[in-house]
Amino acid sequence: MRTRTYFYFLRQALTSLTRNGLMSLASVGTMVVSLLVLGMFLMMVASLGNIVTSLESQVEVTAFLKDSTSQEEIVDLREVIGKLEGVQEIKFISKEEAFQELKEKMGNESKVLLSVETNPLPDSFEIKAAAPQQVAAIAKKIVGFKQIEEVKYGQEVVEKLFTLSKVLRWIGITLIVLMTAATIYIIVNTIRLTVFARRKEIKIMKLVGATDWFIRWPFLIEGILLGFLGAVVAVLLLRESYTMIIHRLQEALPFIPIGGNHVEIVNLSYWLLLVGTLIGAIGSTISLHKFLQV
Repeated sequence: MRTRTYFYFLRQALTSLTRNGLMSLASVGTMVVSLLVLGMFLMMVASLGNIVTSLESQVEVTAFLKDSTSQEEIVDLREVIGKLEGVQEIKFISKEEAFQELKEKMGNESKVLLSVETNPLPDSFEIKAAAPQQVAAIAKKIVGFKQIEEVKYGQEVVEKLFTLSKVLRWIGITLIVLMTAATIYIIVNTIRLTVFARRKEIKIMKLVGATDWFIRWPFLIEGILLGFLGAVVAVLLLRESYTMIIHRLQEALPFIPIGGNHVEIVNLSYWLLLVGTLIGAIGSTISLHKFLQV
């Protein structure tokens, strides 16, 4: 096709958008809401994933030793535990070190410990697993040693986070599907109104030999423009709102790794632009199917 033919298609698409201003605005608005919901959900999942990953890296097994355990037994036990499958690192914490750490964590409240005559804390091992999934198995093996009084690990918290992540993912997918369907429906009807108003023109064009694609291109471009414009607005709103929300959350909860990095946000923006454009193209394709059967 010649260059002026492409300009003709584009001019027809822009003319159609201005003629159906209200429906076009509704299509763009629905697209903005849909992609905004999608983007916020994906960002939320990414933030939750960062939190889970951070917690996973901190999951470790703490094995408390009996008071009767001798130094020789501690050395032997450390060597045995260190050779267990899945154990990446093992660290011995004496009862004196544990008591000092407790005082540091309590800060100004550590004065209450001055009245404690004897150190009530036991010696312990802090054991890191090569993978978070191996923590439970390691804990089960360690608890069987006669020198071990008690074993604790925080795998339950991580499992609850995984469950929460799955629930949020399914809720988000359902919302995304519904919003996408609503967007396509409005775009289909917007372009269908345009096609209906020009049905006589389309019939004449077919009678004089115009191909289906020659007729289809202006409407396809119209759908693409609607989708792309909605995606641009959604991306701008998403980036501004997400930055503001994450900044405030990070100030309130500095110890929690909330938010994604700049590369993740940029990649999501490109992805949303692509999705918006595709939805617009799909909507226009569906709307034209019936009216080209003349």
